[in-house]
Amino acid sequence: MSDESLTAGERKRLYALLIVAAPVTNQQLRERTGLSLEGAARQRLNDLKLVESHKPGRSFVHELTDKGWAWCKQEMAAPLPERDPGGKIFQALLNTLDRFIAHSRTPVEKIFQPLSEAAPPVPAGEVIDVDARVRAAYGELTLGPEAWVGLARLRRHLSDVVQADLDAALHRLNRAQEISLVADADQRRLTPEDRAAAIRIGGEDRHLLKVEGA
Repeated sequence: MSDESLTAGERKRLYALLIVAAPVTNQQLRERTGLSLEGAARQRLNDLKLVESHKPGRSFVHELTDKGWAWCKQEMAAPLPERDPGGKIFQALLNTLDRFIAHSRTPVEKIFQPLSEAAPPVPAGEVIDVDARVRAAYGELTLGPEAWVGLARLRRHLSDVVQADLDAALHRLNRAQEISLVADADQRRLTPEDRAAAIRIGGEDRHLLKVEGA
């Protein structure tokens, strides 16, 4: 996607959602970044599949899609703008971040995380309560009870947990009816990451999780 295809305001709002790195209402987005996503800008970014917006209550909730994350990653390496002096320093900072990511091999998703998401490293030899980590992650990734979270996001959030241990915890919690795991009803929108993150139960791939009684 070329620079010219998005306005400066639309680009700023994509970066704002990247910084927050979680589903947010307009009020929450303003509190963190000073921006909101409304009207024509919201509709355009929704139409371009860069942002997903839904309205569970009175307020819209916005989140970068996988395509939106990919756009932000790509734009970090973009050349400096020729006619925007103010934008040059911002893009130069993004270029520096892009070089750091390439040099350190740190995924962008590990740099941009919700405020409560970055967990301290676990000391060597310490036992991790994976069941508790799953419950805590659910609370951090959703806006409230009865919400569904994709397993792809959960796995990114718990990237320090060994996959086999996380799978075992999901099976264990599901058997105890402490969580619900369901297949995404719209299979067409599943990304390769969504499919890879799925867990198979009863001969069916499950992509979404909800903690019961959360």
